[in-house]
Amino acid sequence: FGVDSPPKTINDMLFDPDLSGEDILVSFEKKFDIPLFAAFASTDFRKIGDIVRADKKQRQRSLRRILKLRDELADSGFDYIIIDTSPGVQMESIDGLVIADGTCLVLKADDFDISGTRSMVSQLYSLLDSKNFVVLNRVVAKTCTPQLDGWNDEDLEMVKSFENKIREDLRMDVLQSIPCFCD
Repeated sequence: FGVDSPPKTINDMLFDPDLSGEDILVSFEKKFDIPLFAAFASTDFRKIGDIVRADKKQRQRSLRRILKLRDELADSGFDYIIIDTSPGVQMESIDGLVIADGTCLVLKADDFDISGTRSMVSQLYSLLDSKNFVVLNRVVAKTCTPQLDGWNDEDLEMVKSFENKIREDLRMDVLQSIPCFCD
């Protein structure tokens, strides 16, 4: 992104109680003139493995650290905190869902993803006290030639019908449909 990354990542924070948001946040304010900060996960396979192999006590400590970070950022004036978790139902993803005020699932508009999401929604999301949304990705319409400024009228009608079907099926609001550029 053209900004300097801090030497510490979210992975480090999960295991080190002395790290705070200041240690892991990257500011985009100067580069892009927007009040946006990000914290990145490590790409080091050893650090990823530490999280995957963590026992129950370490997962609890990590979850407490994420909650502490969330509260620290909220107290510092952050309006929104977005956590991008890995797909699926690993414990790390479920922990992220439990502490969230809202969730946004991005799923491919195909039978496989919709079926898996339907199962997750009925078994997991129904237990959560959060606002849940869907973004549909790779939506194919009749002409399969969406313009960068939007769908043509015929395709828009087809896409809206599909969004309504998903809304009824998953009982989640559809925020947006991203077209599939077939070529």
